[in-house]
Amino acid sequence: MRESKICELLLENFGIDANPDDFLKDQLIDLYLEQQARHFAEAEAESDADTDESGAEDAVEAIGHAHGDEARETEHVTIVIAKEKDESPFVDVGVNGYAYRIRRGVEVQVPREVYGVLKNAKYTFFEHDPETGENVPVEEPRFNIDVR
Repeated sequence: MRESKICELLLENFGIDANPDDFLKDQLIDLYLEQQARHFAEAEAESDADTDESGAEDAVEAIGHAHGDEARETEHVTIVIAKEKDESPFVDVGVNGYAYRIRRGVEVQVPREVYGVLKNAKYTFFEHDPETGENVPVEEPRFNIDVR
């Protein structure tokens, strides 16, 4: 990625107007990663402050408004997505043209289709098989979801 693109991302995402001529590429990358980490830390602190009942109301409210009247017509599932260390306090999911931002650690109701996407999301990593000498793909669930 070019220095000018990194500067553009810094301005768009964090409001930092950096001149690509004033920084080395590594410095710009470090600055971007630092700002991203600060952003996630602030979001996590905000999430922790909102874990009371009103936080749950906000999570459900946002989903209801994003989906409109159609949200009331579909079957819903009550879930809690576990908080993960070093992860965003929110999980973003898109289903059938609708975007959902679900707060981790808060009980929310989502359409069954959204739950299906979350349930089917997988991490794929590779483990070395000493017998064959090959790297074997291993899948595990992406999210730890508690269905209520």
